[in-house]
Amino acid sequence: MVRLETQNPIAALLHLELRGILQESQTRGVLEAPGIMTDIRTKLPAPKGPTTEAFLAGAGPALADLCTACGACFEACPMADHIGLRETDPHSTTDGLRKLARGEAAPAETISWVSACAKSGLCVAACPQQSAGLNAMLLVRIAKQHAINETRQISVKPDPTAFPRVKTYAQLQLTDEELDAWL
Repeated sequence: MVRLETQNPIAALLHLELRGILQESQTRGVLEAPGIMTDIRTKLPAPKGPTTEAFLAGAGPALADLCTACGACFEACPMADHIGLRETDPHSTTDGLRKLARGEAAPAETISWVSACAKSGLCVAACPQQSAGLNAMLLVRIAKQHAINETRQISVKPDPTAFPRVKTYAQLQLTDEELDAWL
């Protein structure tokens, strides 16, 4: 029996894909591959909701309620300079962020800003509502998902090569030594 415990779920999933059939066990957050490797586990965090949609539906409005639209996150964001939005009103831009998180349409400046998010995390430290439980970067990410899925203000170009590339990567034949070094 081989046992693998890692904090990196992607590494564990790749390892499972390469070594056997991936199955989710009855214990939440534990993934196992039967057969040769009978006890492979990764410590996955507990899901924040039963589905992504359920999480977005609950977390978006909750985070929007915590946000005061003060603009501190926008002012700390390095992407505002990069995409030419520094001169826009931070209050209206962040108010648009709250609207998106609730599933409502937002101004074009907000759409440009959330589309350009590079996940620097500077918004989190700048947010005065962080102590109240507001994670500004999570709010931006949820707003972006709503702009893609709900308001359709961000269009997504389908990538027909994505799945074949992932499948090829997952089927790489690595030696045990390479896997040990990589994991």
